[in-house]
Amino acid sequence: DGSGDVALTSGKSVHWAPYWHPTKPWLIWTGADHSDPTKRPNYDLWIAHHTPTSKSALTIGTPLRITDHEGADVLPAFSPDGKILLWTASRGEGTVGSGSRPNSQLWASRLHIESIEKELPSPAAVADKTP
Repeated sequence: DGSGDVALTSGKSVHWAPYWHPTKPWLIWTGADHSDPTKRPNYDLWIAHHTPTSKSALTIGTPLRITDHEGADVLPAFSPDGKILLWTASRGEGTVGSGSRPNSQLWASRLHIESIEKELPSPAAVADKTP
């Protein structure tokens, strides 16, 4: 009925294509800052802890950008064991915004899970403390 719906992100950024990590309390998605109309937004992959709360179905912690490339990084997915990240990226020849864009290709990378865990706030830090 929509009565428990809650926005997990806000601001002038666009956030889309969320995906659950299969073994960690993480969400990953594609996001881009659209606050400057004179610049073409750059889509990167973002990850954050998620925590169930008493007020809403879910809350997320401070996001961590895990890609930072001029081309678009979109549509993330994890391997079933959560150790490999697969996504679509526009990288290579061509300049984004020049009319000569690189083709979108599938990319894969092993996740540096320990590094991500060190940089993300702990789940307790983002949990709703309200009884």
